[in-house]
Amino acid sequence: MKRSITWLWAVVFLALLAYLSFLAASLPQRLAVHFDVNGQPNGFQSRAEFITTFLWFILMLNGIFALLFYFIDKLPMALVNIPW
Repeated sequence: MKRSITWLWAVVFLALLAYLSFLAASLPQRLAVHFDVNGQPNGFQSRAEFITTFLWFILMLNGIFALLFYFIDKLPMALVNIPW
C-alpha cells in the first residue's frame, strides 16, 4: 500500500513541476499576488519571484506530507487523531 501511494505521490509532484514549467513561459513580467478588499491589486511580484515562491511552496508542502506519511506510525497513538 505504501509503495503505490509513494508512486502516486511522485506522479502528482512531477505533474506540479510540469505545470510550473508550462505556466512559466506564459506569465507576464509582473504579477499581482495580493488584493485589497475591493479586489484591486496592491502587491506584485516579478515572474522569477513567483516561480521561486511556487516551487518552494510545492517542495515544502511535499516535505511536510512526506515526514507525516513516513513517521506517523512512529508517533504514540495518543498523539494521532485518525478515526478508525
